[in-house]
Amino acid sequence: MKVNNSKLIDKTITAYKEQNKKFGFSPKGVFWQNDNTQIARFNSLINGILTPDLDGGISISDFGCGYGAFYSYIKNKKFMNNSSFIGYDIVDDFIFEAKKNYPNAEWKCSGKLARETDYLFISGTLNMAFNFSINEWQRYLESQIEECFIHVRKVLAFNLLFAKKRKIEKGLFYSEIDRVFDFCDKNLGNTVIIKTPGTEKDITVFVTK
Repeated sequence: MKVNNSKLIDKTITAYKEQNKKFGFSPKGVFWQNDNTQIARFNSLINGILTPDLDGGISISDFGCGYGAFYSYIKNKKFMNNSSFIGYDIVDDFIFEAKKNYPNAEWKCSGKLARETDYLFISGTLNMAFNFSINEWQRYLESQIEECFIHVRKVLAFNLLFAKKRKIEKGLFYSEIDRVFDFCDKNLGNTVIIKTPGTEKDITVFVTK
């Protein structure tokens, strides 16, 4: 069986809106533990930016951008000089908040990428598996990564929860590092995986074209 995309979208929107009502536009409001773990993941992701691009002039997509926390984190970084940014999320409340706070960036309420960019970052978006089976979510995860990589010119960087053996626990999917590496390196491009510094059960994956 495959993950039913319409059901997944409905479940995701409902879950995030309920969480946002409880905790507001904050890390907990998008199911992060706290500010520290969110920033640790962001800091790890931007290590994917290649040395020649650290001075800027690049294009960036953020898939599952939430209320714009990643953009807020990077907007004053040197690599954002003369760079463009577009954030995507399926929760309209998040996109509205991002547009209000960061009008200089581009924001789309969509689960589909609109165009190709140099870099594509995904933080936390691929972890929430709800009540789908392990195999269903594994296939969905891999199909999403493949689809995203089509829209990348240089580097796809994303984070995942991991465990020794893949599992779904409290609705969250934990990947096996070797399995993620094999899929990405064989089917997409040169792959590097590191354990995300400052976190216990998180990896950062970099796939380069």
